[in-house]
Amino acid sequence: MLETALKFQHVFSGLSLPDGEDLNDNERPPKPEDWEKVERLVLFLEGFYVLTKQISGSHYVTANKGLGEIASMYDMLNNWEQSRDLNFQAMAIAMKKKFDKYWGNVDKMNKFIYVALLLDPHSKMVIVELTFTDMHRPEKGVKLANDVKEFTYTLFEEYRKIIGVRSNYVKKLKEGAKRLKGTSGYAISELDRYLNDQLVPEEEEQDVLTWWGKNGQRYLIVNRMAHDILAIPLSTVASESAFSTGGRTLDPFRSSLTPKMVQTLLCTQDWLRAKGVPIVDVFNFERVRGNRER
Repeated sequence: MLETALKFQHVFSGLSLPDGEDLNDNERPPKPEDWEKVERLVLFLEGFYVLTKQISGSHYVTANKGLGEIASMYDMLNNWEQSRDLNFQAMAIAMKKKFDKYWGNVDKMNKFIYVALLLDPHSKMVIVELTFTDMHRPEKGVKLANDVKEFTYTLFEEYRKIIGVRSNYVKKLKEGAKRLKGTSGYAISELDRYLNDQLVPEEEEQDVLTWWGKNGQRYLIVNRMAHDILAIPLSTVASESAFSTGGRTLDPFRSSLTPKMVQTLLCTQDWLRAKGVPIVDVFNFERVRGNRER
């Protein structure tokens, strides 16, 4: 709305009364200094609007965009905190506090956000580490990237146990896998191969799902991981609802969970939020013992 209003500045100026009648601030048309504030406000909000639309889409993959968009918001807020305009500086500081509450502690964030970016062949560990380094000190950035890599290997090992590799395929590889230790040698080397392969240029293949559809057979288990993790929507709120003052109504796409799945999610959420309560034995054993002795 503000962006559209900027195009009609001259129209609004024509609303001023010619007889010079005094009007209060709520009735008069905007002054030039008001339009300057509107321009800065549009610039301030535009980045967040674009970001919200990016992560709220339902017709394309959003899971791999999470860390990049968080880093973009972090950078925007830091820049606005240095603004010479005290009003925008105050807004940025207040928003940064909210940001830090939800996204400030990287260790407490859902690691699947990082794994999703790692499973994007355009990014992998290179972009994950660069993003962490840009948001934090270089030493901490490297440590966080290593933690993500370790988590990915642990997750990969779980997928290997669940899915396994077909026996006839294992037989083909036994001869070449004698030097590897354990039964998971091939599987781990598969993840290594994926991470060590060159990044896919952005202009070569824009759609991450298309890439995995064409190259999934090269990384059997990593492909299954990508199939599951990249399917997770980054936001459960549609972009249309994010900026709407109306009721929060879920569309059919976002309300298609089965009753059993909804029950599972609600129960799990309840368990995760539950607090430990000590068991208090209110039974008076001393009184019972005394009665028996009598």
